[in-house]
Amino acid sequence: MKYCMMCGNRLEESARFCDRCGARQPETDMYASSQTEAMTVEQPIAPQKKKFDWQIPKDSAGEQLTIQQYNALLAGLLLYGFALCTVICHAFAIDLMMSNPIVLAVVYLVCAFIGGYMANRSRSTAVRFIGFNLIVAPSGAIVAACLPYYHFETVLYAVLGTALIAGVMLVAALVRPQMFEGLGSVLLLSLISVIVVETILLIFFGRSSTFIDVAVIVIMAGFVGYDFIEANKAYRTAGNAIAFAIDLYLDLINIFVRLLSILGSRE
Repeated sequence: MKYCMMCGNRLEESARFCDRCGARQPETDMYASSQTEAMTVEQPIAPQKKKFDWQIPKDSAGEQLTIQQYNALLAGLLLYGFALCTVICHAFAIDLMMSNPIVLAVVYLVCAFIGGYMANRSRSTAVRFIGFNLIVAPSGAIVAACLPYYHFETVLYAVLGTALIAGVMLVAALVRPQMFEGLGSVLLLSLISVIVVETILLIFFGRSSTFIDVAVIVIMAGFVGYDFIEANKAYRTAGNAIAFAIDLYLDLINIFVRLLSILGSRE
């Protein structure tokens, strides 16, 4: 009997890959292994840490997808989210701009809380997809309420800038994934700090600053690379694709809104 060198899972002696984490197992001498087991007390091998691993298991519920299917689904969900956001902006921008911003914010927070819970806690792919929509649609409404204040060219530049930042960070994540390992807590703490500072500025001075917008863009750009790496470290299931698509969608929406604020000249 042997154990996975990555996660410690018990394996058959002839297993070449771990059925839990997918890690390739080193070739072993069957005779030497049996002699060793006869002379020693069987002890589980402690998991060995590696600098980077694409197959750290998370939620394993659901059918495993190939890496091509998984990333295609992830990309498709993002495209669907942005398409839905575009439809909302095109059809309801003026109405949403005239709505009560406090009511709009409360509706968004409630939907985001419920949708986040459904997308991350449910074992049903269909329920997770409903949760995805409960986050995408209200966030699209928030964006739509802001767009009428900006020129079309400004919105276009913000879209192009967001796409450029996303492309650069995804390439960086593919080429140098070690850059993003362990950055989650640092990025989260940085984001909380920026939000606190911005809240203080809004309370005491009635406005934010360009520095805050730039800081949020930098942090969210880091989250794009980090979330993409985390998505590919998880089990490749449809449920996980939905959960991580939400993270990436919100990263990109925040970058877009902050670029809009920096580039925009209000009418």
